[in-house]
Amino acid sequence: MEKNNRNLILDANLDALKRNFPHIYQKVQNHTPSAIGQIIKSKNGLPNILFHFKDDKPMIAYNPNDPLIDGNLFLKSINEEERILIMFIGLGLGYGPLQVIKERPKLVRLVIVEPWMDMFMHAIHLIDLTPIFNSKRVLLYVGEFEEARFEGDLQRTAAIFSTRILEFPLGQKVRKDLYKKVSDKVFEIANKLNAHGSTTMNCGGEFFQNRYDSLTLLRHSYSYDILRDSFKNMPAIMVAAGPSLDDDMELLKTLKNKALIITADSALSPLLKAGITPDIVTTLDFQKVNFEKLTPFVDTEKEWEFMLVSMIKGSSLVQKRFPVSHLILGFMTDLPHMWIAKELGVKCYAPPAFSVAHVSMGVALLSGANPIIFLGQDLGFTSTEDDHATGTIFSSRYQDRKDYISIKGLDGGEIKTDRSLLGIKTLFEDIIKSNPKKVFINSTSRGAYIDGAMRLRLDEVKSLYLKDEIDIKKQSDHLKNTSKTFEPARLIKEMESRIELARSGIKKINKFNELYDEFKPLLKKFMEKKNNIRSLEELDIELKTKLHKITTINIELDKLYKINEAIIELNFKFLGENEVQKIYSDEMKIQKGVIFWLESEIERFKNIEDGRKLYFQKFIKTANSVRDFLLKEGNLIENYKKSQDDMEKSKELLIELSSLCIDYENPVIALNYLKKIDESFNSLPQSLYLNGCVNAQLLKFDNAKKCWLNAIKENPDYIDQINKFAIKEAELWTELAHKRLSNDKIVSVMVNRIASLIQEPYFTQLPPGTVQIWEFYKTKNENDLKEQPEELEKKLKIWEPLKPYLEKKTP
Repeated sequence: MEKNNRNLILDANLDALKRNFPHIYQKVQNHTPSAIGQIIKSKNGLPNILFHFKDDKPMIAYNPNDPLIDGNLFLKSINEEERILIMFIGLGLGYGPLQVIKERPKLVRLVIVEPWMDMFMHAIHLIDLTPIFNSKRVLLYVGEFEEARFEGDLQRTAAIFSTRILEFPLGQKVRKDLYKKVSDKVFEIANKLNAHGSTTMNCGGEFFQNRYDSLTLLRHSYSYDILRDSFKNMPAIMVAAGPSLDDDMELLKTLKNKALIITADSALSPLLKAGITPDIVTTLDFQKVNFEKLTPFVDTEKEWEFMLVSMIKGSSLVQKRFPVSHLILGFMTDLPHMWIAKELGVKCYAPPAFSVAHVSMGVALLSGANPIIFLGQDLGFTSTEDDHATGTIFSSRYQDRKDYISIKGLDGGEIKTDRSLLGIKTLFEDIIKSNPKKVFINSTSRGAYIDGAMRLRLDEVKSLYLKDEIDIKKQSDHLKNTSKTFEPARLIKEMESRIELARSGIKKINKFNELYDEFKPLLKKFMEKKNNIRSLEELDIELKTKLHKITTINIELDKLYKINEAIIELNFKFLGENEVQKIYSDEMKIQKGVIFWLESEIERFKNIEDGRKLYFQKFIKTANSVRDFLLKEGNLIENYKKSQDDMEKSKELLIELSSLCIDYENPVIALNYLKKIDESFNSLPQSLYLNGCVNAQLLKFDNAKKCWLNAIKENPDYIDQINKFAIKEAELWTELAHKRLSNDKIVSVMVNRIASLIQEPYFTQLPPGTVQIWEFYKTKNENDLKEQPEELEKKLKIWEPLKPYLEKKTP
């Protein structure tokens, strides 16, 4: 009887595999199973496995009384309301995954990776796994781990949703050779997809805005292409801001002009404070607060001689407000901006980057540098004090955490790291492997061992590779003098085409909404009469006709690739919700039937088009603004070139150009235009106003106040203009304070900037947002610090500079 029952279980499992996972079914058919242990019964009758070892005691796979007790441990780790992705490394006999798939219906996906083929064979013989095999939410990987397929299948889901990885504990003990390798690879892939996806989900809007803000700099910035072979066969030192950088700072001073010094933006502050000016600075972070790494070195009197290499979607505040001799904009192969890169004639793309240090690596490789030397690249926790070198703008105290992992260190021992830093290290190793002709040297004094990089101390590198002086400045000057800035004409034309495409898309969406409003009541009426149809052919003719029109429009909108790719970051959240809704609809079809599936699918289509319309409108508004700027700027520059013999006309055009740049928050460019105007203009109210705006945007608030007050003295009509501008700047710093309310240091800086903008008569009231953030900050800290009055007083004192204005009523 028991044998017959097992045959029924196996047949049901094989049938489900054949229908849903035919490639795994084929693996099963081709596999000759081997015994892996003794099949026994638990006290409650459920199958269990006893493993025997030569030198150890026997081990049982699950609780000997009831295997479901172990399954429940997995279940308890997942909240009933969580919409996440769960990955099981190891199916075992399936008790855990079975309970999860049955009792956590809101899970987005359940991914099961079982590398041990014989364990899988035992499971399908012993346990009814059809609820797993038949579920539309399950992805299954059995036997030899197929990395490419795994990553491809999860590209979108793991990028959109949080991931939790659960492991069959006995697998690591019984077959560590299989499970450890797969576990590490699954963690690596999941970490990469989650890092990219969760960032895009939460910050896609900032990526989008930064990218288009950057386009207003095109005529004043250079393509990443210009770096190709620019420092061929010259040694390059890639400086990062790990705590170990302190160990080598004095020696690094002696290496100026003996190697190309490429530094990550986070390491710029300690280098400049030590008197070391790098040759190239790289920046990647998209957040506005990244500007704070550079603000101590913003100067209205000079431009820094080093080149700044920024990715196109990096913080636009950095690109627009930090004065450098050459701003270089790089493009990675990201779908939303590939069309932009194409129209700008970009030929060289930056490699993928998890960290700004990878941007430095990309620059070193493109420039042809050799050898490439790592410095300050700790990739682990090498200090029990700070997590960055002395003098960095952002650093935090080391905190011991349970999720730290141990990896090989440079001294042969082990150091602690986390999965984020491990991902950075792994990408470095992949890059090194793909560049076998380059010499890579790890001269970081303390940190993680990087496979493929020779281990040499910096003093050893100096004696072996950095003996001779190199005229880096001559090479840099040649590069700057022979390079041309971007030419945006083709981009403007393509942008206009895509704007029109988005407008046509909105018309289609409006038509879709009309049909939806007609379809919904008709469907409801039909369902009241008949709700158990077997196919859509059973719908009445009116419903079928409208459904055909709805799906046709949806397909047409999906095919607007040129605009859909441009807004994909904005639409990421909607894509996630759509993924969940599609899974829900598919399960609805199985559980309730076709008509309920149709009802769910129509709502899914409606949600898609609502999101699409919102972001088509956002694209039109943003792209139009950039287009207008580029056209106006182009016309003004052209007219300025033609008016060189007419000083008055030239002055007017320079004033217009500087005003335009100030409006688009490009103060460095505006300042360069203002400097070209005859000094006699400087005392006029218009000049005083414009110079005040530039100084305020470049954080020279005392100069800004002086200019503005003199402008008002000459012409009181400037009060309103200055007030609007100052309010707009205050709103920017309010936004940064809001995003970093838990960081008192940042809040204090932003409050003082807002306070520095305040001056009667042009600034009389704070923006409403500033007051709202203050009230939230005050209430939260009063609640959190009831028992710590001294700490509360210290926090509230941060806002003291704004106190008179916080007490005023806002409009």
